[in-house]
Amino acid sequence: MKYKAVFIAISSDIAYHIASHLLSQSWEVHGTFRNKSDSTLSLESQGAILYELDISSNSSVISFLGNLSQLENWDLLMISPSVFGNIGLFADIPWQEWLRTFSLNSTQQFEILHALLPLRRKQSQPLCWLWSGPGTNNAPADTSALILAKICQIKLAEILNEEYSDLRPIIVGPGWVMTKTHKQVIDQGPSIGYKYFQTIEKIQSGNMTDYTTIIDFFDWALRQPKQVIGGRNFSIRSDIWDNPLLSEALISDPNAFKLRRYKNDWRPGNQDQTSFTPH
Repeated sequence: MKYKAVFIAISSDIAYHIASHLLSQSWEVHGTFRNKSDSTLSLESQGAILYELDISSNSSVISFLGNLSQLENWDLLMISPSVFGNIGLFADIPWQEWLRTFSLNSTQQFEILHALLPLRRKQSQPLCWLWSGPGTNNAPADTSALILAKICQIKLAEILNEEYSDLRPIIVGPGWVMTKTHKQVIDQGPSIGYKYFQTIEKIQSGNMTDYTTIIDFFDWALRQPKQVIGGRNFSIRSDIWDNPLLSEALISDPNAFKLRRYKNDWRPGNQDQTSFTPH
């Protein structure tokens, strides 16, 4: 059986490298793109089957969703669009711009997922892959629309894991990677403040996640059962995913690597102990 992968926004930098990796492993690879580029030409030359899709355009989405027969029986679905949008404090961003950024990073992607999910190869426990972002463990300023959209994606992965026994939903934070997404910040210039200088400093430091590490994590996740990765939010940079002890720990704790209230079980005299047991 030839495995099939579907990439939404296949020409995004990380998706491009993973798609190329799968093509080298003889996968059947399908993907969408908004604009033709060197990346799309390269993927086509490697054998990828590509479709034009702009998730911000209703007519483009309707056209794409009207003919999905070639995408039936997918084993991997990776949804990769990511847009920073305007950088600034919540009330300083015009509401329609804020809403557009939130929608592009959440509900408009969910519409595509909603249509593609029934087309999965159910007997193979396929992998549904989302990308998380900043703000999971803290509250960075100036990117509220993107952060809240990514939080929605994290919770959606967990919900899908509970709703579909034959699906392995996962959401992954890649860390800082040299991609077009960070170029969106740099292009807005120093006037946007902290986020611009943080991005410049990070790029200049060279302390970024490399694509080899991302591919290694992808291969690891592809091999894992639902009990290990299903509904969980992983950090490629921070987690010891290549340690077998982590897999054992995750199997034993269904609440680990998920959105949970912290110290909700705190009681007087019990300051040094906590768990993520929901109450």
